[in-house]
Amino acid sequence: MPAAHRGVDAQAFRDLKATREATLARLAGLDQAQMDWSPARGRWSIGEVVDHVLRVDDLVREDLGALFDRLEAGETPFLSRGFRDFDVDYPVPDLLIELAEIPLILLNFVVPGRLRRALAGSRRVPAVAPAFLEPTAGGEADALRARLREALGEIEKQLIAHPDVDLRDLRYYNPIAGFGNVPSLLRFIIGHEKRHQGQIDDLLNDDAFPRSTRWAA
Repeated sequence: MPAAHRGVDAQAFRDLKATREATLARLAGLDQAQMDWSPARGRWSIGEVVDHVLRVDDLVREDLGALFDRLEAGETPFLSRGFRDFDVDYPVPDLLIELAEIPLILLNFVVPGRLRRALAGSRRVPAVAPAFLEPTAGGEADALRARLREALGEIEKQLIAHPDVDLRDLRYYNPIAGFGNVPSLLRFIIGHEKRHQGQIDDLLNDDAFPRSTRWAA
């Protein structure tokens, strides 16, 4: 990421890349059985944790693309997402979904962005992934590792493709990250990924975690 890019906290992007490399380092050498292992029914495997992180990457990339499209079309570069904007078939009326979001909107107004990011990264604060970010089990181990690298590269390409845009002017709201701009979004996903690194560490350090079968005869 060029340090001269307007509105980009260059250190934030370096931190994001370092965070991704730290995630990949944890996955190095893990075979399919290890990636798929879960300590209990309903607990995510390492592969599922990675799939969840990639789903968040997809969401960020989609929102960045929408913001840049609005800017290029001469529209106000603000994107507001609600739960109904995600490709999920909720079994309740739209009105109930909208009413359920009101407390989140009010909370995001009063909770500072720095605190929201801290909460997103802290495993001391219980969290449940929204249904549209729930992972799929059984992803192929090498493909998941490759996708982690590719996904970050795709986000970087989006930012590099708009070097004259002050990214602080591109603002968004979604019920997960709250209100912010693109640099604050980078810092939010750093905290989110670090939280899940802790989850991966717990799995790797579990006494029942399987030994590698990669080199088994």
